[in-house]
Amino acid sequence: MSLATSSNSFSSYSVIASVTVLIYDLLLLLPTEINYVWLPRPVHRLLLLFALNRYLPLIDAAIAIYWLLHKPSAAQCRQLSFIRGALAALGIFISQVILMIRTYAIWDRHRVVFWCFIGIGIFSFVPGIVGLGIKLKTSQCGLLVIRDSRELIIISFAVVGPFDHPGCLSHSSKVANLLYIPVLISETIIASLTLVKGVQHLRRSSHPFLTELYISGMLFYACLLLITLVNILVPMWAPGVALFLSPFQVNLHSILSNRIMLLILKQRRTYRRYPTEELSTGDIELSDITSDGPGSRNDVKNAPGIMSGPNGRTQSTVEITYA
Repeated sequence: MSLATSSNSFSSYSVIASVTVLIYDLLLLLPTEINYVWLPRPVHRLLLLFALNRYLPLIDAAIAIYWLLHKPSAAQCRQLSFIRGALAALGIFISQVILMIRTYAIWDRHRVVFWCFIGIGIFSFVPGIVGLGIKLKTSQCGLLVIRDSRELIIISFAVVGPFDHPGCLSHSSKVANLLYIPVLISETIIASLTLVKGVQHLRRSSHPFLTELYISGMLFYACLLLITLVNILVPMWAPGVALFLSPFQVNLHSILSNRIMLLILKQRRTYRRYPTEELSTGDIELSDITSDGPGSRNDVKNAPGIMSGPNGRTQSTVEITYA
């Protein structure tokens, strides 16, 4: 089997695997999503953001499956490439916005953090769009025709991407392979800000929600860091199989950021149902669990709904607000 054929096989398998993971996660969390996102009234103001982040990857997955089941023409390759590229860029950007909103909330809507995230959004989105444009414009591809086990004919016809169809070969500018770097930098900044507040808060409170929020947040960042690094480094040494992990980039962003959002919305809903339960189901107002010093509006000891436990550690009795 040639390297080209092997690369296309990897791409096909990776698309199937990523779609399987996406659908499995959707089915697994569907009851939670219905109970804590769609049924509560009034509708949460971030519902649209959640829906886009949750279901845009499904549109991309449907296109990917169509691409695998049909032999694309030159025009179809070009059209589907631009559609999937735009969906990928938009999906990653929305996921980052969700992570920014969460981090902005735990920093008590600090103005410096707000403008920091505005800068990060511009820094990550604009170069991402430029890099995507370069990738689509510089992609060169061919129709793979196998006449026998020893002869291979490649007929150039159109742009192909973001992943290779088993009947298509593609090659793009190396500059386009760097489009994940702004994503890596922005997510590292978000994770660093989250880690700083997480250390502060976990020293003051052992509330299960806080522990899950920060530990899961850092674990999710580690997963995203790994997949992003792979998408940056693999093209440098193995361009022939560079695209086999790219389908996971968008899907993992959607899955992990939505899990964080569902965690927060679940806590918010639980408090409204059981407002008298403090330790096991009590929710935490993100703007009330942060502290920048004694006497500040953000001081845990002075925050409304926060009280001292028998061991001197703080406990929360108030509701969560997602941003």
